[in-house]
Amino acid sequence: MSLRVQCLSAQISKRVFDSSEFGIVRCADLVHGVEEFGFKPLVILGISYEGLPIHFSQFYRQNENICPEQFLIDFWSTNLEKDYPNHPVSGKPDCLVIDEVLQNSLEPSFYEWLQSINVEYKFTQGKNRKLSALSRQHQRFPVVGTDHHVPTASVGKDESYPLTLDVLNNEQKFNIFDSSTLSKYVRAKFKAEFHKDFAQAYQDFNCEKKSVLKLTFPQDKRPTQNEVEMHNPHWQKSSNTPVFSYGYLINNFEAAELSVKRVFQEELGIALRATEYQWKTYPENLQIRLKQCRISRFRKFDMFTDQDYIELLYLTGIDQEQYFIHNANSESHPSDRNTLVYDISRLTIAQISKLWRFLVGKPKNSFKVVSNLENEKRQKYELFTAVNNKQTFIFIGQLRYNKGLAFTGMYCSNFDVHRTAVVDDDVLNKSIVSAFTGDFKAISFVSKLTPRLKFTTPTQYVA
Repeated sequence: MSLRVQCLSAQISKRVFDSSEFGIVRCADLVHGVEEFGFKPLVILGISYEGLPIHFSQFYRQNENICPEQFLIDFWSTNLEKDYPNHPVSGKPDCLVIDEVLQNSLEPSFYEWLQSINVEYKFTQGKNRKLSALSRQHQRFPVVGTDHHVPTASVGKDESYPLTLDVLNNEQKFNIFDSSTLSKYVRAKFKAEFHKDFAQAYQDFNCEKKSVLKLTFPQDKRPTQNEVEMHNPHWQKSSNTPVFSYGYLINNFEAAELSVKRVFQEELGIALRATEYQWKTYPENLQIRLKQCRISRFRKFDMFTDQDYIELLYLTGIDQEQYFIHNANSESHPSDRNTLVYDISRLTIAQISKLWRFLVGKPKNSFKVVSNLENEKRQKYELFTAVNNKQTFIFIGQLRYNKGLAFTGMYCSNFDVHRTAVVDDDVLNKSIVSAFTGDFKAISFVSKLTPRLKFTTPTQYVA
């Protein structure tokens, strides 16, 4: 049976800071040089499961008294069974790996407590890539919802609803684990290693004599390659529209950044969901803001500059004309995207219908692409195509999600449900895989296919 290992680390925050003017400040970028603007970096105490996407972070002011026992008790006593039933992972580990930066700061009573509850411990020595990777997870942009508290208004400050350290830390207790994001590999790992009888699950942990930990970090440490220098910061105030959200810091703010009218926001939000597989090919600064935008459920686009917003309209196929108008004087810009691919697996039928109406309208040609497999149950994907004069729109859905109903059920008006094109199964699957890596040329051949008539009865008709 495998040992259950957890890693305890401490580091200075690169995204979360303390401000006398705004309260707790969060920034989408990993930044350095914030002290010049009156922001004080916080300290992160974090713990992670080795091999599992379970991370718990708490933020503290530098040189503040911290109780490490209470920190661990809060984490170990959190019942995670509600997130992943039948495979509980709550409770203490068999072994606790401790970052060596904590070795001289932890009191002897802390180690005595670990021994009393039968938790082995060891320290990292030198560079530890595994611990470094786990530690980076604690530098994520902290999501602060309002499900577990009511925002408190402040009088006499520029920010009406400043975020407090207590609220920030309390909300982190509800963002430890999200089973919906687990891959098949991780789910299999759960089933293999975290049985009901594996170890102690949820229970109460006590500590009679608690120790005191104080953490401080030097400010002259060289920034990493992922960090950007803070320049021209802008505070985006808290908002109640459409739902309440705390304020946040925008780095490298441009004066006209929020002045442009952000058109097609709803359509862009749907298209971004359908093209999320492409995000890894985008510039890093765009990826960071896209992840933050996803947290807001694609309701807030004011974190993007004018140029970035227009580029998103172009990349998703929502509005390519604006891109070329905006870059008319540029020395170089990409050519028209003749083939646009959308992953509709996680869209609702209504979202697919809206995306189809906006992008395609009345196509010149439309059909379903199927493989030549005799047993269609072996197919992994279903593919629907629409061809206009200049562009080909390809909608790919995993067969198990049954999103084809949007087309066969005539939710997508003007889609020809009677026409299909047969393609060799290997060619089809390789093309789809290539498309999901951003190689759209590999699947552009579908626009040249000659579909055949195949009369079928629509499952549903929507006027």
